[in-house]
Amino acid sequence: MDSTTSLKFDAGVTCRTAAGVQWVVERTGLILLRPNRPPVRVDYPEAAIWDLLSRPYDFDTTAAMMQHIAALDETAARDLVTKTVNDWLEEGFLERTHGDG
Repeated sequence: MDSTTSLKFDAGVTCRTAAGVQWVVERTGLILLRPNRPPVRVDYPEAAIWDLLSRPYDFDTTAAMMQHIAALDETAARDLVTKTVNDWLEEGFLERTHGDG
């Protein structure tokens, strides 16, 4: 995923990777990199969310796939995707491109 990839979510919200964010895939997860900041390790199952969104799958498809990847029920999978994306928005790895939500 690069800074031009858009991620679509519920309620018309669209996100993309923030400017300068890069990542490295490792066997046990991935590393998120931002200029002038320490790298951040993302383990599974959250690393799978990043991978799915980089393809880019929409929110519903990502949540449905996470049910199988992480052996979660529908509500737990949707909650995991929502929380993870909100955390990445807060931490500056993603930025909102549409909607207030």
